[in-house]
Amino acid sequence: MVQWICFDWGDTLADIRGTFEEVERDHGVFNALHHFGIKVSTEEFDLAYDEISKSFAANLRGSVKRWQKGFFFLELCNRLNFPITTEESSRMSHYYNDKFISKLKLLSGASELIESLAKKQVRLALISNANGERIRQQLEFFKLNTYFSIVLISDELGFEKSSVEPFKIFLTHARSIYPETDPVQCVMVGDRADEDGYAKLAGMRTVIIKRSHRPPSKDDIKPDYEVKNITELKELLISLL
Repeated sequence: MVQWICFDWGDTLADIRGTFEEVERDHGVFNALHHFGIKVSTEEFDLAYDEISKSFAANLRGSVKRWQKGFFFLELCNRLNFPITTEESSRMSHYYNDKFISKLKLLSGASELIESLAKKQVRLALISNANGERIRQQLEFFKLNTYFSIVLISDELGFEKSSVEPFKIFLTHARSIYPETDPVQCVMVGDRADEDGYAKLAGMRTVIIKRSHRPPSKDDIKPDYEVKNITELKELLISLL
């Protein structure tokens, strides 16, 4: 028996990685800077962008600060010696996100999976490391927002999924909706064993969609199930109901 199925968003249901690569092929961040009057050479931009990206990866893993609206643009512009206000960085972020969402696609079979589970009256939740405003816009864009009884986003919670806290918070919300909620009857589905895997520490079961671009990490928590794609995921989840 499964009482709740929780989904990650990026690269589990939505093709965030593929969309990002497409947007950056069109020089998305660079164009956003130019749109707001920050004119730099491609060489200056590439150097600063690379340094900020590496800094985020090295120093902000596990920190919700990296998801604050406009924070990346704020840091990037400071590195380029074009200091901006938080309000200006927020406007840049909004401009970039509008371009991003216009190109965003769901992964093959994702919409059909959610709709089929909803028809079976399965309780659904979404737990994601991201910016809450951005994720909610994306859910509404694909008309999926109504399917999830609970939506928990790291920057709103104050905790990332590289800790057990988001899953404990989920269980508290879940019990307010369905008091008989039992952690072992709750399944977390994601693509990162080093993030979504922390649901196991809250007593939940975990399913990891293995992605070819994501090598194993020393922080991985061994999942209960592994699948290769959404087709296999659907078959597994239906078998667990």
